[in-house]
Amino acid sequence: MKNAEIPDDFFTHKNSWLAALDRLVALEPNDDDKSYWEHERNAMVRAYAELERTDG
Repeated sequence: MKNAEIPDDFFTHKNSWLAALDRLVALEPNDDDKSYWEHERNAMVRAYAELERTDG
């Protein structure tokens, strides 16, 4: 997939989206919900890594 096919917001908001997920993890008092947000953040990190790997 080429970057031109991906909306610019996906790249320009990467850091703020990851920071928001970090905040959800940090503030979540329920362990099950905290695990959910950790899982979602890790999935996003993997997705960005795959994009970087395939697009060079």
